[in-house]
Amino acid sequence: MTELANARDLGGLPIADGRTTRAGVLYRSDAPHAGDRSPELPSWPPALVIDLRATAEHAGSAHPLAGPDTAVRRIPLLEAVVAELNEPSAPTAPADKDLAAVYVGMLKASSAEFVEVLRLVAGSEGPVLVHCAAGKDRTGVATALALAAVGVTREAIVADYVATQANMERVIARMTGGVLLPEGVDFEPIRHLFEAPARAMEAVLDHLDAHPRGPLGWLDDHGLSPATTARLTTRLVG
Repeated sequence: MTELANARDLGGLPIADGRTTRAGVLYRSDAPHAGDRSPELPSWPPALVIDLRATAEHAGSAHPLAGPDTAVRRIPLLEAVVAELNEPSAPTAPADKDLAAVYVGMLKASSAEFVEVLRLVAGSEGPVLVHCAAGKDRTGVATALALAAVGVTREAIVADYVATQANMERVIARMTGGVLLPEGVDFEPIRHLFEAPARAMEAVLDHLDAHPRGPLGWLDDHGLSPATTARLTTRLVG
């Protein structure tokens, strides 16, 4: 039986005021597979799954966690980057991409989608799983936004992102044979895209902090109302 390679609960993270995030509310992971054993998380399956994969990655197939007690919302991100992985001769080939620039680019191009993720987390009455393919890039930026919105410290957000690095070999093994890593693909030119360097997440937080009102101002400007931020804080912190 297979298992998720990069799943974790985002509870227990420090808030600037001394509190911590609640356990059993927000999870992150790589893409679930049919037949995976249940991860060691406070409550499984989640009430809501937010799947950030591009359409080509799941081709419209049923989500393995979908069921009577689990709703699935698909919010595709990085459609263009996924397409480029299969077009290495493109002007902005994956081998030339820098993760920090990709992440900041995601913030600029997909702000509405990220805000929708936070709205869904805020509105859910049960545990929420956010995932993409590896649970690193799209998931990393989305969960960083949620954590920044409720006041988790910068150091903890970066540390949570970097924690993925230890899981990447198993993640890659699960992804091989799929759209992002077809069998026989030359992995070396894109190996850097499967790392989780602190500087990549620091670039995201720098971009948010550059707003005159910080992360909350950035989110407010991009459609996350203060009332929704308050609900998100109640959900994640109490």
